[in-house]
Amino acid sequence: MEGLDDLLSLLKRVKTKGWDDAFPDNLYDNDSKEAIRRNPTSSGHLSTFLNAIEEARVCMSALNEAQRRVGKRLRCLRRLSKPFVLEDGIKRIPDDVLAIVFEMGHHFGGGRHPFAVGVSHVSRRFRSQPRYCGQQFTNPMEKVRFENFFPGQVDLISTSKRTVVTIPSLF
Repeated sequence: MEGLDDLLSLLKRVKTKGWDDAFPDNLYDNDSKEAIRRNPTSSGHLSTFLNAIEEARVCMSALNEAQRRVGKRLRCLRRLSKPFVLEDGIKRIPDDVLAIVFEMGHHFGGGRHPFAVGVSHVSRRFRSQPRYCGQQFTNPMEKVRFENFFPGQVDLISTSKRTVVTIPSLF
């Protein structure tokens, strides 16, 4: 890659001398510590300035390419780590707070699919949480007839803190 060697030598100068002395005012010797100011008086000095400008342009080009590639890598890492960050955040939510979220979703949710049913498709923890907040799936006005349910549904009903549970039919 063009300019990478120049960029590495510049970074080496910055590491050893610091930012202030990496670009001394003396354009004729980039490695000198003293800042000698000279104005170009002849065409011989013009080539020195043009060489310094070209070196800076090549270093800037290499820096831009490195910034573009590191930025692309950073965006890729953020995109790949997002599910793990969300999973970790969900695991850290206390059950009490999660129960409040389910209760609020039950009260304010509406539409064809209730909030708790939609959220329960997200994780096993969300599917088990409504058992502990009985109001979401309870309906005290209806009688539950256990012969109409499959064995897994009867287990769900029996673990729901002895409340009457309404399970909507998907058929």
